[in-house]
Amino acid sequence: MTLNPTTLRKMGWRCFVLMWIPFITLFVGMWGMPEGSYDFDELPELTQYSLVALVILFTLTFIFFIGSIVTSSTSKKKLLKNGKEAPAKILNIYETGTTVNNSYMVGFELEVMPKHAPKFSTTTEQLVSRLRIHEFEVGKNVLVAYDPKTFEATIIGKIQEKVDT
Repeated sequence: MTLNPTTLRKMGWRCFVLMWIPFITLFVGMWGMPEGSYDFDELPELTQYSLVALVILFTLTFIFFIGSIVTSSTSKKKLLKNGKEAPAKILNIYETGTTVNNSYMVGFELEVMPKHAPKFSTTTEQLVSRLRIHEFEVGKNVLVAYDPKTFEATIIGKIQEKVDT
Protein backbone atom coordinates (compact mmCIF):
# COMPACT_ATOMS: atom_id res chain seq x y z
CA MET A 1 0.00 0.00 0.00
CA THR A 2 1.36 3.38 -0.97
CA LEU A 3 0.85 6.29 1.36
CA ASN A 4 -0.45 8.78 -1.15
CA PRO A 5 -2.67 11.68 -0.06
CA THR A 6 -5.90 9.90 -1.02
CA THR A 7 -5.07 6.79 0.99
CA LEU A 8 -4.05 8.86 4.01
CA ARG A 9 -7.25 10.91 3.84
CA LYS A 10 -9.41 7.75 3.61
CA MET A 11 -7.59 6.27 6.60
CA GLY A 12 -8.20 9.52 8.49
CA TRP A 13 -11.93 9.37 7.77
CA ARG A 14 -12.07 5.72 8.87
CA CYS A 15 -10.37 6.57 12.16
CA PHE A 16 -12.74 9.49 12.64
CA VAL A 17 -15.77 7.23 12.15
CA LEU A 18 -14.33 4.53 14.42
CA MET A 19 -13.62 7.17 17.06
CA TRP A 20 -17.36 7.40 17.77
CA ILE A 21 -17.46 3.84 19.15
CA PRO A 22 -15.23 4.53 22.17
CA PHE A 23 -16.85 7.97 22.52
CA ILE A 24 -20.25 6.34 23.02
CA THR A 25 -18.90 3.53 25.24
CA LEU A 26 -17.22 6.18 27.37
CA PHE A 27 -20.66 7.45 28.41
CA VAL A 28 -22.11 3.94 28.67
CA GLY A 29 -19.32 3.06 31.10
CA MET A 30 -20.09 6.13 33.20
CA TRP A 31 -23.82 5.38 33.33
CA GLY A 32 -25.12 5.24 36.86
CA MET A 33 -22.01 6.67 38.53
CA PRO A 34 -22.58 9.44 41.06
CA GLU A 35 -21.56 12.95 40.08
CA GLY A 36 -18.10 14.13 41.04
CA SER A 37 -14.54 14.02 39.87
CA TYR A 38 -12.62 10.76 39.64
CA ASP A 39 -9.02 9.72 39.19
CA PHE A 40 -8.34 7.53 36.17
CA ASP A 41 -7.94 4.45 38.40
CA GLU A 42 -11.37 5.02 39.94
CA LEU A 43 -13.19 4.97 36.59
CA PRO A 44 -14.95 1.79 35.42
CA GLU A 45 -12.81 -0.47 33.23
CA LEU A 46 -14.98 0.13 30.13
CA THR A 47 -14.50 3.88 30.53
CA GLN A 48 -10.73 3.53 30.93
CA TYR A 49 -10.44 1.45 27.73
CA SER A 50 -12.76 3.85 25.93
CA LEU A 51 -10.63 6.85 26.88
CA VAL A 52 -7.44 5.16 25.70
CA ALA A 53 -9.05 4.10 22.39
CA LEU A 54 -10.52 7.57 21.91
CA VAL A 55 -7.14 9.26 22.37
CA ILE A 56 -5.42 6.80 20.00
CA LEU A 57 -8.06 7.16 17.25
CA PHE A 58 -8.13 10.95 17.61
CA THR A 59 -4.35 11.08 17.27
CA LEU A 60 -4.39 8.80 14.23
CA THR A 61 -7.14 10.88 12.61
CA PHE A 62 -5.09 14.03 13.07
CA ILE A 63 -1.89 12.37 11.79
CA PHE A 64 -3.59 10.95 8.68
CA PHE A 65 -5.32 14.21 7.74
CA ILE A 66 -2.20 16.32 8.22
CA GLY A 67 -0.11 13.61 6.54
CA SER A 68 -2.31 13.72 3.43
CA ILE A 69 -1.77 17.47 3.08
CA VAL A 70 1.99 17.25 3.70
CA THR A 71 2.41 14.28 1.32
CA SER A 72 0.47 16.08 -1.39
CA SER A 73 2.58 19.21 -0.98
CA THR A 74 5.96 17.42 -1.02
CA SER A 75 4.96 15.31 -4.01
CA LYS A 76 3.95 18.44 -5.93
CA LYS A 77 7.21 20.22 -5.04
CA LYS A 78 9.23 17.21 -6.20
CA LEU A 79 7.35 17.08 -9.51
CA LEU A 80 7.76 20.82 -10.07
CA LYS A 81 11.50 20.55 -9.43
CA ASN A 82 12.36 17.31 -11.27
CA GLY A 83 9.37 16.59 -13.52
CA LYS A 84 9.00 17.03 -17.25
CA GLU A 85 6.40 19.36 -18.69
CA ALA A 86 3.67 18.14 -21.02
CA PRO A 87 0.17 19.14 -22.05
CA ALA A 88 -2.74 17.18 -20.60
CA LYS A 89 -6.47 17.00 -21.11
CA ILE A 90 -8.84 16.96 -18.13
CA LEU A 91 -10.98 13.83 -18.44
CA ASN A 92 -12.84 14.09 -15.15
CA ILE A 93 -13.01 16.31 -12.07
CA TYR A 94 -14.19 15.07 -8.68
CA GLU A 95 -14.61 16.45 -5.18
CA THR A 96 -12.46 15.04 -2.40
CA GLY A 97 -14.47 16.67 0.38
CA THR A 98 -11.49 18.56 1.77
CA THR A 99 -11.04 22.32 2.00
CA VAL A 100 -7.95 24.12 3.26
CA ASN A 101 -8.07 27.88 3.91
CA ASN A 102 -11.16 28.26 1.70
CA SER A 103 -9.54 26.39 -1.20
CA TYR A 104 -10.96 23.12 -2.46
CA MET A 105 -8.94 19.92 -2.72
CA VAL A 106 -10.01 18.76 -6.18
CA GLY A 107 -9.25 15.48 -7.91
CA PHE A 108 -8.42 15.39 -11.60
CA GLU A 109 -8.27 12.48 -14.04
CA LEU A 110 -5.85 13.53 -16.77
CA GLU A 111 -4.66 12.25 -20.11
CA VAL A 112 -1.04 13.37 -20.33
CA MET A 113 0.36 13.80 -23.84
CA PRO A 114 4.18 13.98 -23.76
CA LYS A 115 5.89 14.96 -27.03
CA HIS A 116 8.29 12.03 -27.29
CA ALA A 117 6.44 9.35 -25.34
CA PRO A 118 3.08 7.59 -25.49
CA LYS A 119 0.00 9.14 -23.88
CA PHE A 120 -0.97 7.95 -20.43
CA SER A 121 -3.78 8.52 -17.95
CA THR A 122 -3.22 9.51 -14.35
CA THR A 123 -5.01 11.10 -11.42
CA THR A 124 -3.89 13.95 -9.23
CA GLU A 125 -5.34 16.01 -6.42
CA GLN A 126 -4.51 19.58 -5.61
CA LEU A 127 -5.81 22.66 -3.91
CA VAL A 128 -7.69 25.05 -6.18
CA SER A 129 -8.74 28.51 -5.08
CA ARG A 130 -12.45 29.22 -5.14
CA LEU A 131 -11.65 32.12 -7.45
CA ARG A 132 -9.93 29.81 -10.00
CA ILE A 133 -12.26 26.79 -9.85
CA HIS A 134 -14.00 27.88 -13.07
CA GLU A 135 -10.72 27.56 -15.01
CA PHE A 136 -10.73 23.77 -14.61
CA GLU A 137 -13.39 22.06 -16.71
CA VAL A 138 -13.66 18.62 -18.29
CA GLY A 139 -12.20 18.74 -21.80
CA LYS A 140 -9.88 21.69 -21.14
CA ASN A 141 -6.16 21.36 -21.68
CA VAL A 142 -3.64 22.18 -18.96
CA LEU A 143 0.11 22.08 -18.60
CA VAL A 144 1.40 19.47 -16.16
CA ALA A 145 4.70 18.41 -14.66
CA TYR A 146 5.03 14.62 -14.66
CA ASP A 147 7.42 11.88 -13.63
CA PRO A 148 8.02 9.51 -16.58
CA LYS A 149 8.88 6.63 -14.23
CA THR A 150 5.87 6.72 -11.89
CA PHE A 151 3.42 8.58 -14.18
CA GLU A 152 2.56 10.94 -11.33
CA ALA A 153 1.52 14.39 -12.50
CA THR A 154 0.54 17.74 -11.09
CA ILE A 155 -1.13 20.64 -12.82
CA ILE A 156 1.27 23.55 -13.10
CA GLY A 157 -1.63 25.93 -13.50
CA LYS A 158 -1.09 27.45 -16.91
CA ILE A 159 -4.19 26.86 -18.97
CA GLN A 160 -3.51 26.04 -22.59
CA GLU A 161 -6.19 26.57 -25.20
CA LYS A 162 -4.65 24.43 -27.96
CA VAL A 163 -2.48 21.36 -27.76
CA ASP A 164 -0.52 19.93 -30.67
CA THR A 165 -0.95 16.13 -30.61
